[in-house]
Amino acid sequence: CFYYLEDTAGVAGEIDAYLAGGPKGQVPYEVLRWLGMTLHSRGDNQGALKFLSQLMAREDAKPEDWRPLGRSALALKDYPTAEKAFTSLLAALKDPVPQAETNNDLAQAQLGGKKFAEAAASVEAGLKLQPDGPVNAELKITAGDVLAGQGKLLDAAKAYEAASIVIDDEHISPRAGEKAVEAYRKAGEEEIAKKLLNKLQSRYPEHFQNKSRKS
Repeated sequence: CFYYLEDTAGVAGEIDAYLAGGPKGQVPYEVLRWLGMTLHSRGDNQGALKFLSQLMAREDAKPEDWRPLGRSALALKDYPTAEKAFTSLLAALKDPVPQAETNNDLAQAQLGGKKFAEAAASVEAGLKLQPDGPVNAELKITAGDVLAGQGKLLDAAKAYEAASIVIDDEHISPRAGEKAVEAYRKAGEEEIAKKLLNKLQSRYPEHFQNKSRKS
């Protein structure tokens, strides 16, 4: 009844009570998946991770359900669980775009665990699959994150700047550019940082206006 009412708290409570009784049966697949996916979409990463982990332990689990589990784990900084999820998903994928996206997710999980060499390899694998476009730009940003994590700030700044130039996207480009500005500043290159920031503000005035309103 809670499932048909789309009451996540009610469904979660009933599942917990059912499993606590040591049942011989299983929670219906579609109910458990709906709960995990709904919690993930609402930003309840703790709840999503709990119920999607139950789902993925089952024989009837579907590979695509690793992605929300991995992203919930990533948001919670549970990097080993995220890495396992994205590695499992990657093994099941065949199309280059989702493979490249998953390589980027995997690199972020590896980066969180300070596995810099593995993260760099995942980024490189993704870039080979997507030589251009939004996913390519996101991978280049992650490449910058890997370099920044190792303290290679100038190299990171250049990687971020390259990501901001490789595509003209009002969401990706200014975000990559701002990361470049921050990295240049941390590297002591204030003049370069100022010039780049001026370029970004000229190219994407709405982005910076929106930021100013929010602050």
